[in-house]
Amino acid sequence: MKIKDAKNDRFQQTTVEEWEKAVLKSLKGKELDTLHTQTFEKIILKPLYNLDSEKDEVPVPGKPPYTRGIYENGYQHHPLKICQVATGSNIKGTILEALENGQNTISFDVNKMGSEELIKLLNDLPIEDYPLFLQAGSGNRQEIIMEKLAEVNGLSDQQGAVVRDLITEWAERGSIPTKENNALSDWFHYIKNWNLSSPTIKTILVNSRPYHEAGADAVKEIAYSLSLGAHYVFEGMQAGLSAQETAEKIIFSFSIDSSFFMQIAKLRAARKLWFAVGKSYGQENIFKMDIHAQTSLRNKTGFDHYVNLLRSTNEALAAVIGNCQYLTVIPFDQLQREKSSLGKRLARNIPHILREESMLMKTADPGGGSYYLEALTDELCQQAWDQFIKLEKKGGILSELKKGQIQGELTELAKNRLSAVAIRKEKMVGTNVYANPKEERPDLAQNLIETQSIQKSEKEIFPLKPIRLASEFEAIRSMNLTWGNEMEQRQRIIVIGLGSVSQSKPYIDLSKEVLAAGGLSYTERTGIVNQEMLEEIIRGCQGSYFLICGDENHLNTPLSNLKVDSNMHIYAVGNFDLAIKEFNWKKIDRHTNMIDLLTILSSRQGVKA
Repeated sequence: MKIKDAKNDRFQQTTVEEWEKAVLKSLKGKELDTLHTQTFEKIILKPLYNLDSEKDEVPVPGKPPYTRGIYENGYQHHPLKICQVATGSNIKGTILEALENGQNTISFDVNKMGSEELIKLLNDLPIEDYPLFLQAGSGNRQEIIMEKLAEVNGLSDQQGAVVRDLITEWAERGSIPTKENNALSDWFHYIKNWNLSSPTIKTILVNSRPYHEAGADAVKEIAYSLSLGAHYVFEGMQAGLSAQETAEKIIFSFSIDSSFFMQIAKLRAARKLWFAVGKSYGQENIFKMDIHAQTSLRNKTGFDHYVNLLRSTNEALAAVIGNCQYLTVIPFDQLQREKSSLGKRLARNIPHILREESMLMKTADPGGGSYYLEALTDELCQQAWDQFIKLEKKGGILSELKKGQIQGELTELAKNRLSAVAIRKEKMVGTNVYANPKEERPDLAQNLIETQSIQKSEKEIFPLKPIRLASEFEAIRSMNLTWGNEMEQRQRIIVIGLGSVSQSKPYIDLSKEVLAAGGLSYTERTGIVNQEMLEEIIRGCQGSYFLICGDENHLNTPLSNLKVDSNMHIYAVGNFDLAIKEFNWKKIDRHTNMIDLLTILSSRQGVKA
């Protein structure tokens, strides 16, 4: 082919039907549906997405409905605000070090600080040079900070956020004022005054993170956020603020987990639907959703904690592609009792890499042009809007929290998530797959929930209960590594390979993977080729658990003649249909509930499975 011909040559157009025909051929008799995957949001993910000519044209970034971001040029004129939360005994030093190393926002944990300590810290920090992102929490800390900001010259145009989410605080604490309307109106009285003294500082937080950490999926996170936002706009208008003024005070906060594309679509859908809420107030161009994103704690692990670094990087990337305005990356060793300076530095450097090396900040919408993202965003919009409308018809989020309905929904979702991890439908590297059997027990911080006595002016409600997906595995593994005797475990758990090593290896590997996830040691016996050898091992290890691996046809003699005590604890890992039927052996495969199995194998007594 000559160069002239090559320039005029075009790839042949391929129809969807032709793609499907090719895929069906490769599936060898299976249906296309076998390539579909259902998410926790009940959304079906397809293997192929293409341009849907019937759908409306997607607007450009910075234009309604703001699906692709609230700024026309993305981060080019409005840089990403990196807000790593400073904690510890030397908060001032930590913040100044972070600012010297590229952090461009002041953020620290104010909730354990007294009034005098808080004021002194604000006096010592360059708050006139950097925007703030402070989640004020309970008490009068928000008032203290805002009063201090009003005293500082040159802050009238300073951007930032000193925020709290009153309703979600009540839900986390598990108590609500008996006169909640008075509490809300008092808060909005302050917000109205702060709007005059510090007009560019956001003061209202719509915090979906506690709902996420309690098990919520993307659809519910968006629906709850919209309901909270709408409630606060209503309260603002009751206090004399306009819908526009109240909306401009709000910042939304989302947790970002490892479901990469779903999290990008979540931020896009949330912006689009918040714009739709604004239309009902006649404020179409004002309801621009400012987003704070934080890497999820729900999927972080105490064991093999360096894997958290990979998770957080993936999550931070999703947040930036989703066009958040503020970003907090949790250090990889957040769950350890002793936090390292390395963890803090790497967490701070992840946004730097995304900003300086990946060039994501040079693109207005890095996710633009993806048919998959557009389809996923549309699905989320439809489902989240439906749930939002249903929630509002029931009286809104505050009403449903008081009834315990939302807490009940989240409890069921949390159970489903933990179950998916237990049966390894949801894989967690270093926890339920590829656990390191040589790893020692980590020194984890105690996850103590501060309990507060219910005051006479409050009434009790069901609190939001955060979960960690790895917690059940970590509890079993920690117990075995702390109290377990390795020699005793080796005598109690026997892994037996039938046939040649190559024949039994895949099943032995599965057994080892299961036992490593529970921190259990074992004895391995391979090369078992006949019934007599198998009987000898089982009879010689009374009171043990046996994991027999391979295929019953790998023995030279029929397994049906096996003579062992029917009360022995025997598990079949492989192809043992006859033994499972005749001897009532328990089957272990890649869908076994590992938490139930490891609980039995970890027992100090001869528990009958």
